[in-house]
Amino acid sequence: MHQHSVRAARLRLDIAPSRFVILCAGRIVGPIAPRDGIDTVILACAMLYRHHGIDAMLVVIGAERRAEPRTGRGGGQGRDSGDDPELARLRHLARELDLARHVRFAGSHPHAVLDDYHAAADVFACTPWQASGVAARAVTRAMACALPVVGAAGGAIAATVRDGATGYLVPPRDAATLCRCLARLQRQPLLARAMGMAGQAQASAATHRKTSA
Repeated sequence: MHQHSVRAARLRLDIAPSRFVILCAGRIVGPIAPRDGIDTVILACAMLYRHHGIDAMLVVIGAERRAEPRTGRGGGQGRDSGDDPELARLRHLARELDLARHVRFAGSHPHAVLDDYHAAADVFACTPWQASGVAARAVTRAMACALPVVGAAGGAIAATVRDGATGYLVPPRDAATLCRCLARLQRQPLLARAMGMAGQAQASAATHRKTSA
């Protein structure tokens, strides 16, 4: 991703150019939503700030039960009133960890805005503790957008992400290991870019194989 594209996307989304942006996707509604492990990514984000001094911003994209008030394309935090129980739980966790300004629950968006979020991000994190088709598709899309992926070591994600080449695989529900991998990518942007490009090449090759079959 060219730097001017990153800057333009962050400007449209009202994200500061200097922040380390972690993108995460999963189900926000329904009884199985907690299995997507978004709470683990929130905990890792808190560790990044407290233990490594990294000004990280976590953007969570995913369907919600109701639309939230938004300011432009950047989204808003809204209120808990009327939230799905899982979204309310995640908001409460972010507040407990003093992460209100570090976590954006962006909801669902048209493809053009999702493209901006992928362009604005530095890394994609996805740590479900049970197999999730939503998570697997989100990882594939992130790789196609040249984002390094830190994903759960299991299921379709482990079959997609090449540990140490296109990102890192970490145990589910292990916020400390997730934090260490994210900190490494933040401190080594050339490594992060190389992993992102390797993932994009892998995703492109997979798409080519499907269309040629």
